Amino acid sequence: MVKTLMLLCSVAWGEHSVNVSSSLLSLPTVEEARERLEKLDQEISSLSFQFVQKLEMKETGLLQRVEGNLKYLKPDRIRLEHRKPREQLVITDKKTISVYIGGKRPQLIRTAWDSWVKTQASVVGLMDFGNYGQLLKKHDVSVDSTTLEGTLYYRLTLLPKVENQKSSHSEYTVRLYLLPQDFFPMRIELLLGQMFMETELSRVSKNPVLKESLFKFEPPPGVELLEFR
Repeated sequence: MVKTLMLLCSVAWGEHSVNVSSSLLSLPTVEEARERLEKLDQEISSLSFQFVQKLEMKETGLLQRVEGNLKYLKPDRIRLEHRKPREQLVITDKKTISVYIGGKRPQLIRTAWDSWVKTQASVVGLMDFGNYGQLLKKHDVSVDSTTLEGTLYYRLTLLPKVENQKSSHSEYTVRLYLLPQDFFPMRIELLLGQMFMETELSRVSKNPVLKESLFKFEPPPGVELLEFR
């Protein structure tokens, strides 16, 4: 289950990137970045995008690539689909979370969101749409800028505050890459121990009309159900 759910984090650059000259870019303060992200939270009621996610385990040399799409509907509904390397569907309302894994022996995993999220640093980022302003309040934040493939980004580096974690202050590191024109987080990187994860977004659509039925799932007959509390 952990291996399956560890693939739920990170976000990246895509078709909405624009070139900005570093000489024209004024670096925001942490408070200004938080205010802009809170404004973005208020403006977005729904989202749809495709993504490519890459996972690297430095100790073992394991490399994994996942392709899929995500749909978000305010306040807390998320539908995440993996197309490659195998079929997988994740649906949550941040009360419960369901993970459907297809294949020869399909499984449906259900558990409570609160009990699960406390053990998963890897959800920082992708599961925080609509709550990025609050996310910054829970972390120590630094701001700089960087260029990726000719496009300039504001880069926010987040470290969990001591009161919000059980182990060392550097247990994980999250980097948000924001477009200067609207502060949309087009890339997120996660470093957790020997694991490095990144996700690239494409075909981002803000505030599309999304049907309620997208966030419900009835498993096909014969699926093995695993429930955890």
